[in-house]
Amino acid sequence: MCDNPTHYAMSVIAIRVVCVEIPGKSGGVFALSFRRKLRLRWHTVRADIVYRRQRTLRLNDQGAPPNGAGSHMPQVKKEDIRLAILEASHALFLEKGYVDTTMVQIAKRAGISHANIYSYFTAKLQVFFCVYDKWFKARITTLESEVMSAHGAHARMRTLLAGLLVDTPRLDNGFSHNLVQALSTVKPGDPYDPSLLQWFRERLSAMLAACAPSLARDGVRRARLIDMLVLTFDGCLVNYHVNPASLPDVAMLEEYVTAFLSTEPAESAPAPQGADSVTASGTTATA
Repeated sequence: MCDNPTHYAMSVIAIRVVCVEIPGKSGGVFALSFRRKLRLRWHTVRADIVYRRQRTLRLNDQGAPPNGAGSHMPQVKKEDIRLAILEASHALFLEKGYVDTTMVQIAKRAGISHANIYSYFTAKLQVFFCVYDKWFKARITTLESEVMSAHGAHARMRTLLAGLLVDTPRLDNGFSHNLVQALSTVKPGDPYDPSLLQWFRERLSAMLAACAPSLARDGVRRARLIDMLVLTFDGCLVNYHVNPASLPDVAMLEEYVTAFLSTEPAESAPAPQGADSVTASGTTATA
């Protein structure tokens, strides 16, 4: 059979016209028999045409590109599924937390099979860091903008410490605590990528340098303060989950500001502008 059913059908019609329907060219029993064969053949060709059209429509509905179209359509659909997985994961991490969320739940929320999710992500840890990376970078970028908008070393340091140690642990119902849960489950061989931590340390270094000239000049001291901030930040994430009132209060933040800017000249600045946004909770509670 000809590869193109349309061309084949045209050939059949041509034969039919020439051999059967032209007067004087054929007749009798032969013409009747040939006419029946052609009619049967025509029905076969028509059925083949219908089948191929339906198959093309079905493949297009499933994401396959039509004849002559570019090969980008499957990639577009694949990216849509990946985004659906990340959106479902984010919602579940907010609702249940990292530990209580499973890959089965993520796949169901995303509208795909459990087996199919592993075509996009190898483990729940990888899914989480794809979600958290975007969320955390957006948060730190916002904080950096707030720090740069403040005037004076003390105001900038105050903004940095309050935003990092108080506001971020509270944000989105304590979403950052999922980081603590995720890291606590990491075992040797798990797909953990420390690139986000490195990025975080670089942004802290830039913000500390912007807070005070002495910190901009002294890279060694700035590195020590970064270590202190990362450890304190992790502790605030844990403590907030156990006791929301345990975050640093105004007095403690001022102690941090004074210690971090000990080599900077004192400022005759007014009371902290962000004091009202920080809940006074007395001494810091520990887990």
